[in-house]
Amino acid sequence: MPSPLIIEGTQKTPDIILDQDNKTFSISGMSIVDNGAQYYAPVVDWILEYLDDSPYPETTFDFKLKYINTTTFKALSHVVFEISEKKPDDCQFTVNWHYEKEDDDLKETGMELAEVADLPFEFIAY
Repeated sequence: MPSPLIIEGTQKTPDIILDQDNKTFSISGMSIVDNGAQYYAPVVDWILEYLDDSPYPETTFDFKLKYINTTTFKALSHVVFEISEKKPDDCQFTVNWHYEKEDDDLKETGMELAEVADLPFEFIAY
């Protein structure tokens, strides 16, 4: 079991909580990073370890982002693609994409991510 990955966010980076013991898998806040691949590499590594090490039969990943830039979008595309490619067949993995009701752009961004991955996406307006 991978040890928890907890990264406290800043004004430009998201809070990341990947904690198998507490069944918490979330990325929230702003993500305006210069090098998305580098910033999100620990997330990809953690998820791959989780998927290799007996994941829960049902896992829900919550994205509660207020804004993302292009490099973040590319990195998150890689994250959801890796999940869809590497998850065991008997593991149900769902992505909850939270967005503000009025933020059509962020909802559309989530819809674009859903096209990258063979995973069920739930779109949750708040």
